[in-house]
Amino acid sequence: MNSIGQVRSRPRWTTWAPLGAPAHSSLLGRAFVAHQLRLGAPAELSGHWQHASGARSACEQLHGSLAGGGQLARQRAWDRGEHDWRDSTTLELSAAELAQALADGAPIRAEIRRLRANGISEVDGRRLAEVFPNLTNLTLGGSLGHLANAGDLNQLHSLRELFIAGLFGMTKADCLLPKRAPDLEYLDLHSVPREYATAMRTRWRPQVAHGTSVDISKARGPEWVRKNLDNPLRDWDGREHITNARFKKAVAQFKKTRSEVLAVLAPQPDASSLARLADLGREYALAFNRLDGRSPFIETEEREELFAALQSVVTEHEQDLGRSLSAERTALLAGVDEARSW
Repeated sequence: MNSIGQVRSRPRWTTWAPLGAPAHSSLLGRAFVAHQLRLGAPAELSGHWQHASGARSACEQLHGSLAGGGQLARQRAWDRGEHDWRDSTTLELSAAELAQALADGAPIRAEIRRLRANGISEVDGRRLAEVFPNLTNLTLGGSLGHLANAGDLNQLHSLRELFIAGLFGMTKADCLLPKRAPDLEYLDLHSVPREYATAMRTRWRPQVAHGTSVDISKARGPEWVRKNLDNPLRDWDGREHITNARFKKAVAQFKKTRSEVLAVLAPQPDASSLARLADLGREYALAFNRLDGRSPFIETEEREELFAALQSVVTEHEQDLGRSLSAERTALLAGVDEARSW
C-alpha cells in the first residue's frame, strides 16, 4: 500500500523460478509458487511448480517476465498455447555459464534487464553489478553457495526485484539500501545468513507501507550451516508442511541408511552385496512410509529429494572407488521403489 492506503499496482509476472532446478534448490520453486499465488498467476503455472519442481517446463520457458506494455499480448499468447516466447533482455544461466559471463575480460551486458542463475556455488556481487549494470530483476539460487561482495548490489539502481536463496557469506554490512534501490518492488530472501536477513528486514520492513513486498524466511545461523553441509535433506528444515520433529527423524534415518550403504559398497560387486543393498533400499522406503504416516507430507518434491539423497551416497563412493557403481545403484533404488508408498 502507499501512504494513503491504496494498493500500488505492479506487473503480475515478474519473479522467476529456477531453471531445471535440482532437488537441493527446490526451495526456490516453492517460494516462486507462493509468490505467484500472491500475484494471482494462472493456476496452471503455479500448479506445475507445486507438482513438478525441478523439471524444465513451459513456465520456465515463459521466463516469468510478462511485465510492462506487452503483458496482455503475452498472456493471450500463453492462452493460445504459445509457450516458447523469448525476450532478448532476459538471461537464464547455469552456474558455469554465469561464471563465464563474469570472467575477467567478459563484455558488459548493458542490454540485460532480467537475470537468473541457479545452482551457484560462488558468485561475486561486485563483478555481477559491473557486467549487468541495468538489471531490474535478479534471481540467484544456490545450495550453501557463497555470495561475495553482496553490498555491491547497491550499484543496481534500477532493481525492481531481488530474489536470493541458498547463498551465504553476506553480513549486515552488505544490506541493500532503500535509497540505492528506490524502485524495488519485491524482495525475497530464503535460506540466507541470519545476520543479513535481520539487517535486510530492518531496512525494508518500513518500505512495505510504500508498496514493497518483503518475504524473508529460513534465516540460517553459522551452526546450522556447519551441521547441514553434508545433509542433502537440509531444505526440509523450515518447509511449511514439514514439522521440525519429522525433519529431525528424516535426517536421522538418512544418516543411518547412508552409513549402512557405505558399509556394503565394495571395490567389486557380488550377489550378496547387491541383495543387501536392495534390502537397505526397502528398509529406507519403509522407514519413510512410517514417517509419512496418516498425515502424509512426502509429495513429488520430497520424493525426488529422497531418491536424490540416496543416489548421492552411491555417487560419492563411486568417485572414491574410481569405478562405476551402476549395478549397486540399481539394486538400491529398486529396493526403494518396491517398498515405498510415497
